[in-house]
This record gives sequence, C-alpha cells and structure tokens, in this order.
Amino acid sequence: MKPRQSKTLTITLDIPAGDSMAISMWTTLFLDQMFERAKLEVPNPSSTTMALGITNGISFGINIYQNPPNVTINSVDIVAMNYESAKNQIYMKAKNTGTGIGYCLYYLELTNLITGKVHKLKVKQFPILPGFSKELIFDLPKEIEKGPYSALGVLDFGNKEELHTAEMEFKIK
Repeated sequence: MKPRQSKTLTITLDIPAGDSMAISMWTTLFLDQMFERAKLEVPNPSSTTMALGITNGISFGINIYQNPPNVTINSVDIVAMNYESAKNQIYMKAKNTGTGIGYCLYYLELTNLITGKVHKLKVKQFPILPGFSKELIFDLPKEIEKGPYSALGVLDFGNKEELHTAEMEFKIK
C-alpha cells in the first residue's frame, strides 16, 4: 500500500472444535511494513568480508482475545495494596481467579482523614487472563496535601452483581 492509502481486511480465525479448546486464550496479530530488498552491493568483496543489509520499518500488533461461552466464573480479586512513599504511588495487585478473561476498570479514591477532601484518580482499564496477576500503579497527585489518608481501590471486572474493593490507611509526609 502507498502512504495514506487504506484497505479493509477480513481475518477469519478457526478455533478447533472440542472442549479442550473452549478456554480463554489470546494471540497477537502483527502487521509489518514490507520492503522489496535491493541487491546488496559490497565494495571490495573477499572471503573475509561480511555485509548486512538493514532496512528500517514499522510493525504493530493487535491483541485478539477469546472468551468462550462456557466461562462460568468471572472473578478478579484484589490481593494486595500498599503505599510507596519514596515514589508517592499506591500499588494494587489484582489476580484473575475466574475461568475467563477479566475486562477490568479500576480507580482509586483518596480521602484526607483530617479535612475530608476527596481525590478520585482517573479510571483505567486492563484485560487479565485466568490465573494471571497484574500490578496496578497509581501516581498520587503532585498537589496532594500532607497528612493521613484513606485509600479505596475499586475494581470492576465485568460481573453484573459485584465489584471488588480494598481499603487502606497511610500517611503522606
């Protein structure tokens, strides 16, 4: 394709039949820029000459997820939460304890325990495969006042009936 030209592609994935393939999986489809290779010209070739042809190009990947209809347990748990004062960050670790891919939204709400002022940090999202864990990092606002805080981590993993939360208290010095 030429620059600024577009093309519509149809991609068909064939998943083998049977219960052994009815599990959550993922793959990545890579699109690579292709070049017609020119003949490699080597000045003064000899038996000890080595030459390489290097061509810069662009490649990008598209993640593809499969979450089959037999997924019966949709659960992502918050398994840890702590404050790292040196980096002014809160870490929350999530683990997918279900049988399907969790498509999660998460955010953090901070409450100053003296003033009552609330900071709700930006909602973020991530997918997580069954059995895997992910560390979620929240950078605290630079303008946040010093003092004691309550942090409420909220994790929406796509279950219509429940959210998972974790709460902790810490002090910004």
